[in-house]
Amino acid sequence: AEAPPCLVVDETVIEALESDGVTLQNLSASKAVSGNPSLRSQVTLWQKKLSNVDAVLSVWSDTQRKWAALEAIFCRSADIRAQLPEEARLFDQVNSKYKELMMAAPALPGVLDSCEVSGRRETLEMLLRSLELRERALQDYLETKRQDFPRFYFVSTADLLDILAQGGDPHAVEH
Repeated sequence: AEAPPCLVVDETVIEALESDGVTLQNLSASKAVSGNPSLRSQVTLWQKKLSNVDAVLSVWSDTQRKWAALEAIFCRSADIRAQLPEEARLFDQVNSKYKELMMAAPALPGVLDSCEVSGRRETLEMLLRSLELRERALQDYLETKRQDFPRFYFVSTADLLDILAQGGDPHAVEH
């Protein structure tokens, strides 16, 4: 399967969001805008648009980060999938929806247009919540392994995942 494109937010976009936000804030405080309902409504509309872009980019980045970390675990470790079959099934659902969203995203390359897609923010928030639940289940699983084998408390989570994923190959675990 083809890897989905990654969201990359250029620093100039972040700077423009901040700069334009300040400009709009200053405009909304000016007498010319506060005394003119038409201008005031336009400034308010753009403040909402920029606020939405900021919120969508934030949740999108968080979702991508969690997805990438969990995708490496659930899609590449048959042992983890076998130990946590329900979580793997639920991750597969999120994985499918996330990849679908990411494959469609380049169709609207403009930041504003892409962030204003109907339901985009809600979809990303739902995916993020589901990924957080998968992550919590994985952490609970690792905690049970640490309780069974206390020496695992001295092993990083990434290394412990590698050990558990390659548990049937003692030579791989040694390295």
